[in-house]
Amino acid sequence: MWYNNVDNGNNNQGAGIIAVAIDDGVSSQNALKWAIDHLVSRSTSQAPIKLVHVIHPSNSNNTLHATANNPSNEGQAHDAPNTDFLLPFRCYCTRKRVQCEAVLLEDQDVAEALAEYIFRHGIESIVVGATSRTGGLTRRLFKASESIPGRVLKLAPRFCSVYTIKQGRVSEMSEASRPLPNIHVEERAADHQSDHM
Repeated sequence: MWYNNVDNGNNNQGAGIIAVAIDDGVSSQNALKWAIDHLVSRSTSQAPIKLVHVIHPSNSNNTLHATANNPSNEGQAHDAPNTDFLLPFRCYCTRKRVQCEAVLLEDQDVAEALAEYIFRHGIESIVVGATSRTGGLTRRLFKASESIPGRVLKLAPRFCSVYTIKQGRVSEMSEASRPLPNIHVEERAADHQSDHM
């Protein structure tokens, strides 16, 4: 059974955990800027914003499944994925005085990996950059709902608000329709520690 929120006794309403799905594209940079300007500024939480990136198993030579707070991964037997593209995101967060935490997931299906991460870690808001489509043929071949942001909108649990950002504006969104279930701090800490191993 997966639990989704921390009952830490401080009763901060609106103090949700915010995640931004990132890759090396400009749409991810726009998503992070929007999240910091519109979500982080009104949040009362001191939790760092989660920068979530999904690596395809065929593109990596490692077994890394959780966070990459230490990109060098010293002391591990496997090679770390190339996380150089995270630098501009971290620099932007530093300039805006927002704490961030990089999270690397490994999965074939990006949308499913993001939805599972949302569910497991009690993410209350996720921001995704809209995919850019250049031609009419691409639009006919792939419906909007089959894009990664569209699938995240469909797969995300109902306790998470999903925002799709295109050119600095919300193009699609799904507000949370129910609150997060509560869990005890010890269970959340155990889950958090297992992800860092």
